[in-house]
Amino acid sequence: MVIQPQFDFAIAFSYGLAPVKIGKKCGYINEKGEVVIKPQFDHASFFTQDGFALVELDGEYFFIDKVGKKVESE
Repeated sequence: MVIQPQFDFAIAFSYGLAPVKIGKKCGYINEKGEVVIKPQFDHASFFTQDGFALVELDGEYFFIDKVGKKVESE
């Protein structure tokens, strides 16, 4: 076992990060099991090769980068 069970739900790692659920919110961990984007989203998907992940918060869907910052559309 690489990371001790401590999350309510987790998806496989993708480009160094994995979405996890702690309580009712989703965030992301690195391969050491450290939370790198705090649980704050209602839903979270995996990161793509472009370095973005689709998340949902209060009914709004948007992309974030690998530090959790919302990606503004052009």
